[in-house]
Amino acid sequence: MQKLFYSVLPIGLSIFTEVVLTAAATNLLGSAALALSKTHSDVHAHPSNPQNFELPTEASVKALIDKGRYIRALDQIERLPSTETCTYYRGICYARLNQFKPALKEFAWLYYYGKNPKIHESVLENIRALEQRHRGGSRVQSTMLKNINALGRKSLGADESARKFFAVVRTYFDKWDANHDGILTGDEIARALQNPNNTPEEAVALAALKTQERFDYRKTSNFEPFTLSELASLQSSIALGNPDAKALVRFYRIGINKVEHQSMRLFAHQLPHINGIKQGHTSDCYFLAVVGSMVIEDPQAIRKMISANPDGSYAVRFHGVSPVRVESPTLGEVATYADSGGDGYWLTVLEKAYGIRKEELNAKTVDFVEPLDAVAIYGGHMSPVILAMTGRKGQYYSFKKIENRQDARRTISGAEATKRLVATDVPGHCLTLVRYEPSSDQVQIWNPWGTSEYYAKAGATMKNGFFSLTTDDFFNRFDGICVEK
Repeated sequence: MQKLFYSVLPIGLSIFTEVVLTAAATNLLGSAALALSKTHSDVHAHPSNPQNFELPTEASVKALIDKGRYIRALDQIERLPSTETCTYYRGICYARLNQFKPALKEFAWLYYYGKNPKIHESVLENIRALEQRHRGGSRVQSTMLKNINALGRKSLGADESARKFFAVVRTYFDKWDANHDGILTGDEIARALQNPNNTPEEAVALAALKTQERFDYRKTSNFEPFTLSELASLQSSIALGNPDAKALVRFYRIGINKVEHQSMRLFAHQLPHINGIKQGHTSDCYFLAVVGSMVIEDPQAIRKMISANPDGSYAVRFHGVSPVRVESPTLGEVATYADSGGDGYWLTVLEKAYGIRKEELNAKTVDFVEPLDAVAIYGGHMSPVILAMTGRKGQYYSFKKIENRQDARRTISGAEATKRLVATDVPGHCLTLVRYEPSSDQVQIWNPWGTSEYYAKAGATMKNGFFSLTTDDFFNRFDGICVEK
């Protein structure tokens, strides 16, 4: 390895010598993103065709750089594991292609996080050369540090996450593509997501694709498939601010965080707790608002609803129906949908069972491969969830009616006294009504987002999803309440 690093240095030291580009090379630079996309499409042919399938190495990348084939070298780099050498080569390619900012980002990452002293030394030389070339050579060192700091550690971390995400997708694409037609469909993603043998990196990458697919479905009512060439185009467009590409990487990072903090036990602390629930990028607030109310009023009831089967699956008992059998959640499912974090995966089991039951009751619903989608995509109503959880109907009281406003304090207090469930809603979102405090005439509310930020629809700042409003403000800002009868 040491010898390899020494061999890298001459490239970096001579990188900024003038290069005479032919007309063909100039055209290539003008369409770099398209060329990179097509290269991915060509290279990732099915492995059964040996003429189109070559495994790149760091040595082959260096050989391409020596020949001036920078686009081809970039393509091979993206198919290799992320190493300091690959990052260094990527910076060289960008610099040779006169792409100042991407080159600086690669070198800046090595400047901050690189551990090899030989590469680090060469990186400093390359950054100084970039500065001399693009800043006229004045105040080289101060400008260099200014530009590196302007990139920010967070931005550099996002770039690294992007490289890892797209590398994982390329590695496992053929495995997920069950019929090997080069197209990754919604059903194929859903089935791959349910595989309990997925590695954590595989599960999180699938979760990102699934979440992005769900966003697309809301817009068009169709699951848009993925291809390797389309994914390559997305990766190359990140630097241009493509929102879909940035969203995929953001979902990937969120999934990593969820998996790292998830307890893979049913109940990690004997009983469920509301602080563990996080809705995430799903449309299941109607379900979580009711579950949140039950967690507050009677957490033991939820524990009694779920029991383990001898084969490792779970039986979930809703009122009035036969037990629903649910497989143990996979890492991919945990990373994709609403979860209960370190509190255990009881919420995923409960919601998956409700999805199975919902599909059985509603023949008009799409036949989802993943039952959680039946809960998380279309949205729903709070009343049926209350019925399933308690065996009693939920009654909705709209605040548009003056008499409901006048009776709301008494209705909420009566429900609290008898430990009945109460949920509430604003346009497009459902929340849990935690309690009514008569002495201050305030209500406490919990948002399934579970975050600590300003919630504009309520005009209040949340702490782990909790916030309080005066009752009059509550009536003016919220649509109504749904109360267990």
